[in-house]
Order: sequence, then structure tokens, then C-alpha cells
Amino acid sequence: MMNRGERDAVAELEKLIDRLVAPTNWRLMSDGICVQLGILTGRLRGYDKGYELAELIKKQTKANKKPC
Repeated sequence: MMNRGERDAVAELEKLIDRLVAPTNWRLMSDGICVQLGILTGRLRGYDKGYELAELIKKQTKANKKPC
């Protein structure tokens, strides 16, 4: 069971990783970051198929659009 400090640290690390990999074809997998005995672990997934890359581009352009 994680305490509040661990949860905050994991959430902050997930945000940082998401920002760092956003311009690439890599994403943090849905299971996110795990903490066990003070060790942080997580998995990244690389997208390489055309339709996957197209979907990433669509999501990125939707996120970058700001309402007027």
C-alpha cells in the first residue's frame, strides 16, 4: 500500500515521462509506474505501425488545439 507521498511521487514521475516522450513514438503503458521496496518500475511501448502513428498524431493535434 502506497502512502500519500509515494502516490504523489509516482504521479509526478508519470507526468514527467509523458511530457518527455510526447514528441516521440513512445508511450508509458497503462499499468504506469509501480513502487516496490523503494524501486520505481514501469514499461514503455514504442509505436511503429502506420495506423498507430496516425492515431498518435491525431491525439496530439487534438490536444494541441485550444478553443478560441
